[in-house]
Amino acid sequence: APPAPRPVRVLASGERKRYDLKVGFPAAAVEEADEASPEYWPALVGEVADHVRANRSTLVFGNSRRLVEKLTRSLNDAAGGELVYSHHGSLAREIRQVVEERLKAGALRGIVATSSLELGIDVGALDEVVLVQTPHSLASAAQRIGRAGHTVGGVARARFVPLFARDLLDAAVVAEAVAAGEIEPLRPIAGALDVLAQVVVSATASETWGVDELFALLRQAYPYRNLPRRHFDLVLEMLAGRYSSGRVRELDPVVSIDRVAGTVRGRPGAARRVYASGGTIPDRGYFRLRLTDTRALIGELDEEFVWERAVGDSFCFGVRTYRIVQVTDSDVLVRPANGPAGLAPFWRADERDRPFERAEKVARFLEEVEPHLGDPDFPERLAADGRLTPGAAKALQRVLIGQRDATGTLPHRHRVVVEHVADPQQPGPAGQVVIHTFWGGKVNRPFALALQAAWGERHGGELSVVHDDDCLILSLPGEVAAGELLGLVRPESLEELLRARLAATGFWGARFR
Repeated sequence: APPAPRPVRVLASGERKRYDLKVGFPAAAVEEADEASPEYWPALVGEVADHVRANRSTLVFGNSRRLVEKLTRSLNDAAGGELVYSHHGSLAREIRQVVEERLKAGALRGIVATSSLELGIDVGALDEVVLVQTPHSLASAAQRIGRAGHTVGGVARARFVPLFARDLLDAAVVAEAVAAGEIEPLRPIAGALDVLAQVVVSATASETWGVDELFALLRQAYPYRNLPRRHFDLVLEMLAGRYSSGRVRELDPVVSIDRVAGTVRGRPGAARRVYASGGTIPDRGYFRLRLTDTRALIGELDEEFVWERAVGDSFCFGVRTYRIVQVTDSDVLVRPANGPAGLAPFWRADERDRPFERAEKVARFLEEVEPHLGDPDFPERLAADGRLTPGAAKALQRVLIGQRDATGTLPHRHRVVVEHVADPQQPGPAGQVVIHTFWGGKVNRPFALALQAAWGERHGGELSVVHDDDCLILSLPGEVAAGELLGLVRPESLEELLRARLAATGFWGARFR
């Protein structure tokens, strides 16, 4: 019989977190609300630098490692010295620890970080958090903002600095939601088979297990309480080499099943496989960045960035400039360099799809404000609660009016806007079709895949679709009515269409590397 559940009590203080939130917009771009203006980036950097200088300790968040590196370099160039240091997962752990300790000790005014400093790491008391680009989710925004004023009864002070004009809309909505204490609901993943495979290999690497006994044990874990026996057996068969081929090394057998005795045990090398590749983050083929003289590890570089570089090229990393001395099959050897910093590295990381709940709040906001965009006092009403600066409110009005004038109306919760755009590379009546959904990437991505599968079934051939959190862009071979296009995917056929399409996508391949 399974063991009796342990007694559990939920502890909740009931105290509501207090926030001091402000959404700004670089003054140089307010009149045009245009991030393409050459004054926009310097104005943004200047605004962030003002916040860092005004505080004893500031944590600046960006949504990507490339943005963090670029912003760090620009802030230090503007300050004429080391004002901030970057912090992200591709910096060596030892360097990250030094940066954290320097901020905690007061030797550094600020850190520019990705989500690497979103959770848990102690960097001491923070005066303020600056968000350069709105976080992907409400939970992430609340977590980042909560790093400031992180005491009982403390006030979390944060400033949103939109990275581009469209980001201003997100900042306004997310600031309001965080102030109201709203986050997305948690949806724990149940029965994850990739994790199950790792657990099975871990359990059998050092001892033999009865198959039935192992299945019973796994069902005692909450995520696998409803694990079907068929799924468990299929994972075992995969680990035993049922799908092995010379093309996909990861499918080589890693366990052996004794079907007579009903047991399973890890093959030689199983433990090494667990230690070397445990976890759910896909292998991205990163190159190690090392100093050529000492081989000291500095961090990691994306393989595509490395392929585009040559010996002698320089780039900035952390707060220093390095020149490439040698590139091996796994390492990039560099020396510190003087002179211009060159470009910031990029990393082709996984896209972080916006949750539907956050996207829905933006769509609700658009539905509420569209009838009032032309009101003379609209900016004042936007800024009435004190979260948007007057300049940000005026810029947001310009952004929304510009979009409405371009498409005739705004998309929102109850309206999808289908826009035809002439494609200069494909002259003719078809062109490109933009479906403005505002559903978020967690909905737009599977919808795009299902749409491609449905198109192939009905019309044959391949439909080119790209998507982001706000829209889908389709390159059509001919004219198609909007109603027919949107009607290709029905709720009852969604799962079948996804199954038909998913295995042939790069999205799948990148995770089964």
